[in-house]
Amino acid sequence: RRIDVSQLNELAPAQKQKLREWWKPQPGDFYCSPCNDGTLQPYGCYWWHNDEIERPTAIPLLDIGQMIEMLQEKQPDIAIERSLGIEYGWNTEHYRAFELADVLWIAVKEVLTHD
Repeated sequence: RRIDVSQLNELAPAQKQKLREWWKPQPGDFYCSPCNDGTLQPYGCYWWHNDEIERPTAIPLLDIGQMIEMLQEKQPDIAIERSLGIEYGWNTEHYRAFELADVLWIAVKEVLTHD
């Protein structure tokens, strides 16, 4: 599972830029290219398969593995569990309404805000 365009649209421009800088495109990645007005739409999403990607404007639709990698890279001294709030005694029932990708996305947004 991966994030979708609506989740990318939750990011401020500075967060989108940080995400672009962190991303190292690999074959099989999915990404979204902004329209001329800067908005992100589902019809502007593609599968990356070669070097023809427009890297300066492309924003990745992160999958679970990429989000875990980013959290480990950007917060190596902080366990993912802490990023997710589990350390603070939150009831795991709180997360049942979310998919793992959604919970990881919350942590990634936090990293992009404070990195």
